[in-house]
Amino acid sequence: MTFLARLAQRCGQDASSIDVLYLDSFDLDKLYWQPSAIHHLKELTAAMRCLRADTLVVVDDCPSIAECIPAREGDGLMVLNPPAVGGKGLLVAQYAQAVGARLEFAEYQAGWTGMVPSQPSKDHDPPARQSPTRASIAAQ
Repeated sequence: MTFLARLAQRCGQDASSIDVLYLDSFDLDKLYWQPSAIHHLKELTAAMRCLRADTLVVVDDCPSIAECIPAREGDGLMVLNPPAVGGKGLLVAQYAQAVGARLEFAEYQAGWTGMVPSQPSKDHDPPARQSPTRASIAAQ
């Protein structure tokens, strides 16, 4: 979280941004997934200043979850709801849905764009944004 806080501070100062935010700093406990999901939601909010509408936000360890009941005929299960992003990405997925972000993929990792709204167009092109490197942030 310290790194992301420094990164967000820098993004706020020099209008830089990031292309990809990859969240995987916490191990997944499949039975007690809440701490890791909360941690990644905190990381996402810490980095918000650095995101653009086209920034890809990826969370690792997101096994799909679905509600199922036994099928009426014989073996198998009947799926009640389509599979959804689970695990460490569950809360990030709920946030993404609430803000209208686009789910780009959902396998064991899940990725979204559109976590922040697009900037309104101006009469001129905005200045080019530079993506800070990990080394440049750590040096501050």
